[in-house]
Amino acid sequence: MSTLHSRSRRRAAVSAVTVAGLGLTTAVVGGVSPLVGAADGDETVQILSFNDYHGHVEADTPGTIDGSFDDDQAAGGAEYLSAKLTELREATDADNSYTVAAGDLIGGSPYFSGLFHDEPSVESLNAMGLDYSGVGNHEFDEGVTELMRMQNGGCHPDDGCYFTDYDDDTPGDQEFSGAVFSWLAANVTEDAPDGTDDFADTIAPWSVETTEAGHEIAFIGMTLEGTPELVAASGITGFTFHDEIVAGNAAVADIKLAHPTLETIIVLLHEGGIPSPFAINGCAGVSGPVVEIAEGLDAEIDAIVTGHTHQPYTCSIPDPDDDPRPVVSAWSFGRVVTEMILELDDDGEVDRDTFTMVNHPVMQAELTPDPVQTSIIEKWSPLAESIGSTPVGTITADITRGENGGNRGIESAAGNLVADAQLAATAEAPLNAEIAFMNPGGLRSDLTYATSDKGEGDGVVTYGEAFTFQPFNNTMFVLPMTGAQIQSVLEEQCQPGGSSRPFLHLGVSEGFTYDLVTSSVGSTCTGVEVSNVKLNGVDIEPAAIYQVAVNNFLADGGDNFDTFAEVDPFDRKPGPQDIDALNDYLDANSPVEPPSIDRVNETLTVLPGTTEALTPARLLETRVGDDKKTVDGEFEGIGPNPADEVVELTVLERGGVPEGADAVWLNVAAIRPDTKGYLTVYPCDAERPLSANANYTAGSVVSNAVLAKVSDEGTVCIYTNRTSELTADVIAYVPSGGSPTAIDPVRYLETRVGDDAKTFDGLFEGDGPILGDTTLKLDVAGRGDVAADAKAVVMNVAAINPATNGYLTIYACDDDRPLAASVNFRADEVRSNSVTAGIGEDGDVCIYARQTVEVTIDINGFIPADGSPDPVEPARILETRIADEYKTVDGEREGEGPVAAGEVVELIVAGRGGVADDAVTAVLNIATVNPTGPGYATAYPCGEEQPNTANVNYRGGDVNSNAVVAKIGDEGKVCIFTSAATDMVVDVTAEIPVVVPHRPAS
Repeated sequence: MSTLHSRSRRRAAVSAVTVAGLGLTTAVVGGVSPLVGAADGDETVQILSFNDYHGHVEADTPGTIDGSFDDDQAAGGAEYLSAKLTELREATDADNSYTVAAGDLIGGSPYFSGLFHDEPSVESLNAMGLDYSGVGNHEFDEGVTELMRMQNGGCHPDDGCYFTDYDDDTPGDQEFSGAVFSWLAANVTEDAPDGTDDFADTIAPWSVETTEAGHEIAFIGMTLEGTPELVAASGITGFTFHDEIVAGNAAVADIKLAHPTLETIIVLLHEGGIPSPFAINGCAGVSGPVVEIAEGLDAEIDAIVTGHTHQPYTCSIPDPDDDPRPVVSAWSFGRVVTEMILELDDDGEVDRDTFTMVNHPVMQAELTPDPVQTSIIEKWSPLAESIGSTPVGTITADITRGENGGNRGIESAAGNLVADAQLAATAEAPLNAEIAFMNPGGLRSDLTYATSDKGEGDGVVTYGEAFTFQPFNNTMFVLPMTGAQIQSVLEEQCQPGGSSRPFLHLGVSEGFTYDLVTSSVGSTCTGVEVSNVKLNGVDIEPAAIYQVAVNNFLADGGDNFDTFAEVDPFDRKPGPQDIDALNDYLDANSPVEPPSIDRVNETLTVLPGTTEALTPARLLETRVGDDKKTVDGEFEGIGPNPADEVVELTVLERGGVPEGADAVWLNVAAIRPDTKGYLTVYPCDAERPLSANANYTAGSVVSNAVLAKVSDEGTVCIYTNRTSELTADVIAYVPSGGSPTAIDPVRYLETRVGDDAKTFDGLFEGDGPILGDTTLKLDVAGRGDVAADAKAVVMNVAAINPATNGYLTIYACDDDRPLAASVNFRADEVRSNSVTAGIGEDGDVCIYARQTVEVTIDINGFIPADGSPDPVEPARILETRIADEYKTVDGEREGEGPVAAGEVVELIVAGRGGVADDAVTAVLNIATVNPTGPGYATAYPCGEEQPNTANVNYRGGDVNSNAVVAKIGDEGKVCIFTSAATDMVVDVTAEIPVVVPHRPAS
């Protein structure tokens, strides 16, 4: 039997240097000279990638494509994955091709590979032509030393070599040769390297390749920072797992230092997101840690290959410079390959406007198996089949995990089965277990009743199927725990903020029951309540000691179940291996029925995600000029929009809006139209509605905020009935399934009389103007698409041709009329504004008119009962005018006089006017009063650079107001710039509180 050994690599050797200030190490590829000057000519690079292979070598183990294809269309398996990679390499016109992966290539594997410590997996990956892989958490399942053996080769320290005299040229034991590809780990460091078999000498942080044209490409590998919570602590003692953004950016700095002319960097990151709904391609509703990480990784990084969540997506997430950047994942088990094509210019810089990305399903029926992979399977099959084909028990029906196998947040028959088996294996003396828990991530497949293609028979469970179902070969332990500690464990199912899954539901053994109430906002678990905890019908006593069986992963506090790790290791009693416990249980109790899933009385509340305010960014600028630019150069300088024409404006993946957003908040301006008219904003896949978002007169500049539903093509349409220049600035977006709920805009109030003056349902129309100093109650809840239990509506309110100057105030009818104005109007003009208004108990909003005026109201969204923003009673928080009647809600920021031209008001918003101290966003109504000349006002988060946008446009001597979804910046402040001197009034109408996880990020 051999010990670990070093060997020459197909890739150039690396040497390590220290990253200043971090204590991390990085790698410099030897034998590759830095370029002198730019390479000649453009070139293209094909990047093929996959992730979460998990040792699925055999073709029958990955299962089928679900969510997109018929169930009988099998996908994956090494023979077909390799064939697909070859097909894509041969089909491309790219000048270069690299094959990479984002971790979890080994660990959590079916028995075919897992029985042999994933040596078959590594051999299959070698033969596929894999170049690099970032490490994943499962690479550390058997510890750092075993990962180094996977890289370097050598026989297993306990099980030895699996073949003897296999190679005629090698007498004696046939050693495992190790990986030809290189694992990379930029955010994993050894606490005290001693210069002998150091981790960084085997698993480098990054590596560099040279293209055909002489350009250099760097690959950085990283696992998720939370890896220590996902693997047994004993295997990673003495190692630190660093923040992905910090470590990734440090690696970039060192790459650029070592290779000054290198311009292309690709990250292989084992952390990911979850799309909603599921789709092989696209980025609909993707949420999770990958979004924040992608937004924070250095803009020098050109592409991010991800994994961990076992979900496919092809996203473009803007980098810190707001340039588009591909962020991709290829699902899991070799069922999908991602192909990216990057175009490099003369200097080796990636053209971020031309990259392509697509996920290719690996459909077995469409591919010819790779014979090299077939030979690898045939090599290992006799060993695997001799063990794996042995029957261990029978079942009466499918025993399944959570929905689609990926929902670890609900009770499952599979989790309860394993808990039952582990309790049965540890209940007798001397272990005396009373309760067992099973982590959902430890179950990697379902037990199916129907026979497999190996012909074992319906209901028969073989050793191989049981091992694939529970493949980690963990050791059982029995821990003495108090009732209070058990209560804490159940509460720890609610995962810390920033986790990829908000809730991890433990399987529980028969006889153990409890009530569970949880809440989550988007992907964050915000609350958990555990009660009525019983064992065999008897209440669990907080101070009593109970014997609890768990696997070593949970015993070490894995998956953020910290309370298990509080038990003194000396008090742990070791038990059998988990696979033996399962097989013994199946053997003793066959035929086994699926356990009930009523051991937990669950009430799960999933609240919609919140609106994400952005630093404003211009998406449309029809005017021509050096200072008339959009954030990305698109939709600029195209000239006035002709009368009765529509601009189809792309909004997704621009200005910070992610692919998959349901809606956007836009500030839309009509600039110097040729005559009186209006503009309408609506989703491009809907019919243009009878509504208006901004009304204008000839030569004016009129702007208004709009909550705009996004079409399936990622666009919103802007219609003008008269020729006008247009600008559109994005100020916020609503994530998929988030709040508010955007709807196709329709008219809810029309006071004018006329054949074309109608509401969508004939109600509240043609009743004449609202008289001065009176209030109209308007029914909104339960009308049209507004939910009956909605707590607020987002509306466009227009005051039409009043006889005198005045204002409208809109508020929930249950409240007293506040000192605030929603729309300021002038005689003989049409003024409109976006208003977010709370709904009264009777489902109505109140409209107060200071002077007699015709009014129209179009509604384009509503806030669900459990959604946000939270409407507040409108309150004035800035009033610069000087007079006794000009007051703010708290006496602060009042009577200061006009704001000077070119000045910025730093306005404290958090903690005032009903806004929470920790609110992250507020909905404001900003009014400029009698400015000295034409100009504009811009609101943005204090602490950030003032953007090239406008929220309020004014002519001079007038009163203009507009609604703003304002991101709150440093010290709870929103900054407001004005280009001309003007008095200013700001009212707050709603807030978005910070989403507070029940458990802080670990």
